[in-house]
Amino acid sequence: MLMRTSRRLRVSQVSRKPAGFTLIELLTVILIIGILIGILVPALSGARGAAKNASTAAMISAVQAALEAFKDENGKEFIRSGGYPCSYMHPNILDGDNQPVFTMEHGASGRFPFIEIFPQVYGAHFLPAMLMGVDGHGFVPRSGVPKDLLGEPNQWYAPIDDRGTLLPRAARYLDPDRVRLLPTEELQGNRNPLLFPQWNVMKHLPVIVDAFDRPLLYYVPNHHGSLANMIEAYYDPNNHYADGPPLYYQVDNMGFTGSRGDRPPGYDGWDFGAGPVHRITRSGEKLTALDIDQRENRDTLARYILDMKAFRAIRNPSAKSPLRPVNKDTYLLITAGRDAIYGSSDDVKNFGSEE
Repeated sequence: MLMRTSRRLRVSQVSRKPAGFTLIELLTVILIIGILIGILVPALSGARGAAKNASTAAMISAVQAALEAFKDENGKEFIRSGGYPCSYMHPNILDGDNQPVFTMEHGASGRFPFIEIFPQVYGAHFLPAMLMGVDGHGFVPRSGVPKDLLGEPNQWYAPIDDRGTLLPRAARYLDPDRVRLLPTEELQGNRNPLLFPQWNVMKHLPVIVDAFDRPLLYYVPNHHGSLANMIEAYYDPNNHYADGPPLYYQVDNMGFTGSRGDRPPGYDGWDFGAGPVHRITRSGEKLTALDIDQRENRDTLARYILDMKAFRAIRNPSAKSPLRPVNKDTYLLITAGRDAIYGSSDDVKNFGSEE
């Protein structure tokens, strides 16, 4: 009797031993985990992207505050650009030995050196150079330059005597700790060498980058520009424009955005990993109020910076209806955003999205 009971207990214990997972159960668990990963990964990626956009927006706000401070103290010397640092018609800001120099004539005299087709540096380079100085110690105001050096801007950042005396500097309007700076040669992706003809100069110049390490583009309008000419692709060396001087130039940052048009043939911009063609590669300089809203003309810089409120207010548009840009009295700040394409919907900038 005792043996039977013991046998039954052993049999009972064996029968109660937990069974393993079946193949169907394992596959079900794996499927559920895969679904959760599929849900969580995009959410986490989106959260990271949103955090980087917020960081970029904060950086742009810091740059805007610096530009206003710059204007308050130096506006009289930059009449043509409305008191802000210029982004157009400037040659190199480093000499042949890669030493910082400043070689732009200011707007007070109305004289600007015209660079035919290609500038030697772009607006993205000029922005940090003017807000922090090309050597990081503040830029040299024209008002502080001795008369005998006014015609020698390449000496403004060099010692003026054997004791190493430097010219007085303006305040450093932008704290380098509030922005991320990268030398042009350290930007990710591939440049188009045709758009960087002065590479030995340009490669050393820092640019302010967003949270994705793409350059912050800077465009400032020509204060003496004509509302009948919102944008031009290139400089006219003779300064003769059919509809008056332009407000904005696409050439100001075309090393990064690229440029497609008839003068010269199209060039692709910097490839940050998403392909070299940005949505503002075409300037749209010849578009009128009749055709700028057509689908084939949407991807142009002209359409991108168009003041849509003013455009929609035109009741009977004609080819002569003026196209007004946003921020025609201030400036444009544009970053490429997560997709690495300038002109797309995820750009972080200081003006509203197009309709």
